[in-house]
Amino acid sequence: MLRLLPAALLLVACAGPSQQASADLQQTQVLHDVFFILEDSSPEACEALAQACSTLRDIPGVLHVTAGVRDQSQQRKVNRQDFHVGLHVEFDSPEAYAAYGPHPIHQALVEAHKGNFRAVEVFDYFPTR
Repeated sequence: MLRLLPAALLLVACAGPSQQASADLQQTQVLHDVFFILEDSSPEACEALAQACSTLRDIPGVLHVTAGVRDQSQQRKVNRQDFHVGLHVEFDSPEAYAAYGPHPIHQALVEAHKGNFRAVEVFDYFPTR
């Protein structure tokens, strides 16, 4: 019986929020992760894009922006090796996220750098607490 207790506690700890709590969270923040694969992946080009992403902080509804170059020292099998710059943006609401794409600051960033994009992968999700 005592052997089953740790497993039972683990199952309880890993259980997700109720459906109502999950629905409530979906009405709040949106998390947006973008991974850029660049044609010119020189350190200068990667750093220029990462720095340019900081302008996204000025868009209404953006709570947090982090961007940077891939940590090449991470070589585990689960680490993707094919991207150069990563971007993480947190929005205060789905409405703020919807307004982000067409916002002039976002559009200026895309326009200035899209010629160097070989590929862009986007992952959007709701946080759990």
